[in-house]
Amino acid sequence: MNMENTVGDWEGKTLFDQDGGKIGTIENVYTDTETNKPEWALVHTGLFGMKKNFVPLAGATSNESGFRVPFTKDVISSAPNVGSDEELSEQEEARLFEHYGIPYGGETVTAQGSGGTGADDTARYDTERRDVGTGDQGTVRRHEEELTVDKVRRPSELVRLNKRVETGPVSTNVGLEHEEVRIERQPLDERAPAGQHEFGEQQHEVVLHHEEPVVEKQVVAKEQVSVEKDVRREDREVTGDVRKERIDVEREGGVEGRTAGETDLGGRGTIDDEQRRL
Repeated sequence: MNMENTVGDWEGKTLFDQDGGKIGTIENVYTDTETNKPEWALVHTGLFGMKKNFVPLAGATSNESGFRVPFTKDVISSAPNVGSDEELSEQEEARLFEHYGIPYGGETVTAQGSGGTGADDTARYDTERRDVGTGDQGTVRRHEEELTVDKVRRPSELVRLNKRVETGPVSTNVGLEHEEVRIERQPLDERAPAGQHEFGEQQHEVVLHHEEPVVEKQVVAKEQVSVEKDVRREDREVTGDVRKERIDVEREGGVEGRTAGETDLGGRGTIDDEQRRL
């Protein structure tokens, strides 16, 4: 298959899965070398479109937003990575056909880029997937959806430390001293000779002191508050609906020469039923 860069009906359009979920944007279209019909689309998928996956265009239908293919997003995202060269080898194409459950080498149904609902194309595509060989051996691949849960980190809360100033009265006790006068009188019995003592006035001053409080303020660090983050892990149950394929076993007519261990299911049953009975 050679890559066609001029298929304007597909390139740049949005591709959706069978449930209407967005898969990604079609980057390039690969066409069949013989019929020149588009068969594969290289689509940007994953987070930020960093991944590329090949998606078959068989059974695709068009809508106003782009194109819709009959596959789930999980099937597309798990497609084998075969590169995005200008040409797909037969081995790479066979791996893709096997992954999507499309018979390799069979007639491929292509989507029409405009008009119609595409119901006939989808029906023919489903018929191709249900084709059964009539040889001695046959293989049917069964698929199941598995619930895949991813995690995204989002902000939940903002914590901010704010410091404000408050003013209030503070009381404390301070011991103050002051001086007081104490008069002591002591009798004397000293006699001065007559005529030697001169009478007159006399004054003596004594200064008394007292203490007064002097208020001063100084800044002292009292506390430090820090914000740290701790990670707590919790288990949360996530529930979703998944689909699985069941393989029914149909038998027409009797079977002769049945070997030991074979079980007749009466014409119809499931592989699980038969395995449980064996």
